[in-house]
Amino acid sequence: MDPPEPRTLLEQIFQHSRWTIDETCREYEKTARQMREQATLSPRQLWRWMSGETAHARPVAQRVAERYWGHPFDILTGPPEATGDREDEIGPQQQATAGAEQIWSSTGCGRESEAGDHTDRRTALRAFAGTTVGIGLASTFGQAAAEAMEFTRRAEASDLGPRTLDHLELVVVGMASAFPHTPPAQMFPIARAYRQQVATLIAGKQTLRQRRELYRYAGWLSIILGWLSHDLADPVAAEAHYLDAWEHGWQAEDGEICGWAMDTAATIAMYANQPQRARDAAIRGATQAPAGSAAAVRLACQRTRAHGRLGEARQFDESLADTRRQLDHLPDQGTGLFSADAGRIDSYAATASIWLHRPDQAVTYAQQAIDFYDTVPQTQRSPTRQAIAHLDLGLALISMKTPDGAAEVAFTALNSERITGAVLTRAAEVDSAFQRSYPRLPATRDLHDRYLDLVQSRSGDRQLTAASGDRTVSPATHPDWLR
Repeated sequence: MDPPEPRTLLEQIFQHSRWTIDETCREYEKTARQMREQATLSPRQLWRWMSGETAHARPVAQRVAERYWGHPFDILTGPPEATGDREDEIGPQQQATAGAEQIWSSTGCGRESEAGDHTDRRTALRAFAGTTVGIGLASTFGQAAAEAMEFTRRAEASDLGPRTLDHLELVVVGMASAFPHTPPAQMFPIARAYRQQVATLIAGKQTLRQRRELYRYAGWLSIILGWLSHDLADPVAAEAHYLDAWEHGWQAEDGEICGWAMDTAATIAMYANQPQRARDAAIRGATQAPAGSAAAVRLACQRTRAHGRLGEARQFDESLADTRRQLDHLPDQGTGLFSADAGRIDSYAATASIWLHRPDQAVTYAQQAIDFYDTVPQTQRSPTRQAIAHLDLGLALISMKTPDGAAEVAFTALNSERITGAVLTRAAEVDSAFQRSYPRLPATRDLHDRYLDLVQSRSGDRQLTAASGDRTVSPATHPDWLR
């Protein structure tokens, strides 16, 4: 299958190279070290650049990119060149290949010598075998060479197509980006089908490098499935998926996957009313997540929220300040599911402040979270987190004896485009608070009815997802964000 038409010059360069996404990222970071620049490049960040998305690209990252690919950054992320324009141009990846060929040729391997009697390497070896060590040893060399060639053939044997791993990368990036705005019941069967396909590929034949990459994608897909299960209010499945994600990330020696797996674990534990376990998961994940990554900031958020639930006010204040410092130095906040932003920090802080009996602070933090998501671009919004911030604001207003304002923000939350298990959990708390404090208020009855309707609707979503079973993945069944 031919690769899709490149969207940018950078994607065009990548498609013409022989390197994988991970190899390209490693070489980029090697260039950064040579330049003595503090710049890293993740596969997802590279995919965003290749798609033309550069909103969060730091100047230092752009400088390294310009050195590595040999073009100004705006040209790299602009339209691709017309076919034939690049025939005389050699990019850094091709230069590396050319350099290796030059070293190879300088030894006399694979070509005739440019001096002397034009004796090539094979002729020299035959002469050496015949005059120095004899015909018998030459035969042994011949057998050893044949064996080495067979070893190489076996090492290269693989059932994977040339673009299978690239396709999986697109799937993971697409799902992560679409996650905040896609109903969980719609995404779950697709993610599950891809996870099953990766398991089938792992059971087949592939190179060692490819196997490691398949383990990585198994981990990413299991994280997505863990969050979807949580959103569908199925904690047992959610826990099974995050454990699977951790194991595959650990086997692949990918700390980022392990970190995100523990981020999922911390949320599951928190909603199971196990804050100590949530804090432990956040601490464990922080030992694996790369420093300065979105995963590290998210884990710091989880630790902060757990301190609040445990009633540890001083630790909460200190952890919140530390989390904000980490966010300020975050080079890439990420997008979608695998992201960290100020809105999430404020939302977690609002929830924790309610637990710490600080309603004034809860109102401030919740309103900051709502304002943040109201002002950022649509692609950076989190409807679920925004709904929870509205519900936290409602809880704080109830405790401050302001039922009218509480009812208004609660109804706003329950009309969210993405109602999840987490939203319903917080909505149940708001519903109980109204029933307890204002049982005769008309808004209390209306809110209760709306809440029951949503619970019934979500129950239907879970049944539909459980009945989905095995599903064949084909482009015809994909939503727009996977095409």
